[in-house]
Amino acid sequence: MAPLTTRKRDCAYLLFFASHIPIIFLIDTAPLQPSWMRTELSTQLREYYVATYRDKFFEDPAPVWFSAFIWMELLYHVPASLWAVWGLSRGESGQTKH
Repeated sequence: MAPLTTRKRDCAYLLFFASHIPIIFLIDTAPLQPSWMRTELSTQLREYYVATYRDKFFEDPAPVWFSAFIWMELLYHVPASLWAVWGLSRGESGQTKH
């Protein structure tokens, strides 16, 4: 397999998945975290996001059903992103070899 730097599409996917892992923990899943786990950075980023983009799902009070989506992001998107970063960095793009 060619080096990662020569695989433009894989680099884009790697950047996408790698950037989402900290975003999930710093912004998206902050309401699920116990107060002792939340950092000042997380609070500031979340407040900035809400103030800038006026995302109604992140404003208080959030819809009750929205917590299910946050849990899904934590339980599905984080492992999937870790798996994608690991595979892409090792050169496993998921394409079958002929």
